[in-house]
Amino acid sequence: MSVFIHSGNRYFITFINRHSHNLVMKLLKMKDKAFTCTKEYLERAENKTGRQANFFRRY
Repeated sequence: MSVFIHSGNRYFITFINRHSHNLVMKLLKMKDKAFTCTKEYLERAENKTGRQANFFRRY
């Protein structure tokens, strides 16, 4: 799904923690930034909880 926002972002990615039901949405200018954004999200989540993610699922 492509969306255009005034700041120049055309794409978005969402992360949902199934345990805490926490939702994070990030805006992306290019699709190739999705991997970097995912890696940063996982690192932030691990730092916040002190636990490593057991699995990561994408839809």
